[in-house]
Amino acid sequence: GALIVADRFCFGSFPGRQEIILSDTEDALTQVCRWYLQNTECPRQSAMHRVKYRNDHVAQLVHDFKADGAIYEQMKFCDYWAYERMVGSHVLREEYGYPVLSVDRPYAIGSSGQLRTRVQAFVESIEIKKIHKKQGGAK
Repeated sequence: GALIVADRFCFGSFPGRQEIILSDTEDALTQVCRWYLQNTECPRQSAMHRVKYRNDHVAQLVHDFKADGAIYEQMKFCDYWAYERMVGSHVLREEYGYPVLSVDRPYAIGSSGQLRTRVQAFVESIEIKKIHKKQGGAK
């Protein structure tokens, strides 16, 4: 019952949609490489201004796509995403008020049943909050 409206993986639809404008000042490969290093969404760029930018960007995506919540997924053993997932899920929940599911996912798909169950429970919790809100109850 959920619809994924955006992803913000290092290699996902964001930042993959931006046009890279090239000039004649140097070779195209150098310009493309520089652009991806400077505009990456990957948490390996961990300067505090980049962390804040990524948190704000996720909140903006949730807002723009009118999403009911966000899922922070970390590939197991990626320390950069472990930090990003911990900070991002806290910031989105506490500072922006969005429901967040935080998932540590292994590379192998053997645990897809567990992941499916967690996502279904997350979606159901959002639906229950909507029903309570319509009935004038707690958020």
